[in-house]
Amino acid sequence: MWEALFAAFPLLENLEMDTVWSLTEAMWHALSAPNNVSGAPTDGNTLPLPKLRRVVIMGPRQGEDFASCRALLGAMLFALRVRAALGMRLKSLVLDASKSGLHLFSNEVRERLEADYMKEFQSFVADVTILFNAHMTPVT
Repeated sequence: MWEALFAAFPLLENLEMDTVWSLTEAMWHALSAPNNVSGAPTDGNTLPLPKLRRVVIMGPRQGEDFASCRALLGAMLFALRVRAALGMRLKSLVLDASKSGLHLFSNEVRERLEADYMKEFQSFVADVTILFNAHMTPVT
């Protein structure tokens, strides 16, 4: 599905999604897979959306917690690493949980995201922002 969508909009530069975070795992896999929707041979250096510069993912939803998002975060880091290695580095990545109405991201979860993921995100993306709830300062 994602491959076909990306093939339909190959010049897309900004991607904003308001969805269940765990559903975006497949999107990140597609962003790191060689672009071969057409069936034509590829040299492995062609990825979908070569002009993609900004990704915003809003969510999560009721029932999603840090453990359920771990696979997503791994897929995200892999895609960011692959794209950066091929010169397709994102300029901006925003993970926005501020409007979810959930107090899902406690200080403990926030600290784990900062300690385990933030530095890696920043090594592949120029500007990374993680927004928690409206009463917390964004992590940048």
